[in-house]
Amino acid sequence: MKDEGGECPQSFSLQPSSFILFRMSDKSRRITIDRRHSLAGRDNIDWFFKNRKWIRSAKLEILECSWAIRPLPDGEAGIRFLLLAPKRNYKRAHDRNKIKRWLRAAITQIEDFTAIEQTLAAQDKQLLVTLKISIPIETVKWSVILEDILQIADMLQKRVPSTS
Repeated sequence: MKDEGGECPQSFSLQPSSFILFRMSDKSRRITIDRRHSLAGRDNIDWFFKNRKWIRSAKLEILECSWAIRPLPDGEAGIRFLLLAPKRNYKRAHDRNKIKRWLRAAITQIEDFTAIEQTLAAQDKQLLVTLKISIPIETVKWSVILEDILQIADMLQKRVPSTS
C-alpha cells in the first residue's frame, strides 16, 4: 500500500490528513456505482453527446467532465456515469480497468452525488456525467483523482437546478 496515492488501497481508507478532502459521515448516504448507475446503450450515449455541457476549470488537474440533464426514464437511477480511459492513452486493459476502478471508488467516497441524485429523482430528472482521464498512467495518483472528483461534485451542485 502506497500512501502517496500511487495505488488505491484495498479498503479505500485514506490517511487521517486526507479526510478534509471529502465529506463522508454515513456509509448509507454514499452512492454505489452499480449497473444501473452506468451510462450504457447507443441511444443514451448518442443523446448525451448531442446535449452535453462541459465543466471547465483550471482547478481540475487530470479529469475532464461533461454533463447533461434529461427527464428520468422509468426504473432508472437519478444519476448515471460514463467512465472513460482511452485506449489511445492506456494500451493495456488492466491500466484502463484500474483507472475506472479508481474513478468508481472516488465517486463512492463523496456523498454530494447522493444528494444530487435524490434531488433530481424527486424532480423526475436524470443527470448524466462523463468522467475522462487523458493523462498517462504514470502521472495519475489516487489522491489527485479524489480531489478532482470532489471539485466536480461541488461544481455540479452549483450548476444543476435546485441542488444548491
